[in-house]
Amino acid sequence: MVVPHFATKGLSRYELAEWLRGHHHHLVCIDCGAVEDVEIPTKVELRLESIVSEVATKSEFQPLDHALEIEGRCSRCA
Repeated sequence: MVVPHFATKGLSRYELAEWLRGHHHHLVCIDCGAVEDVEIPTKVELRLESIVSEVATKSEFQPLDHALEIEGRCSRCA
């Protein structure tokens, strides 16, 4: 199963579903479009989950999952 990931500039990309690939996040280059999968340390992941929960609680929303995409410039484009 593949899932869409929507990006800036109207681009979409697809990758294997997280339950097949494992939980991870992305670094996305805004110039060349390169995408790097990154796994973050458990301690940081737990902080991120706490932030997601806090934001959702303020909106009376029940989060089930999260995805983080950090946009910037890769080393080739910087």
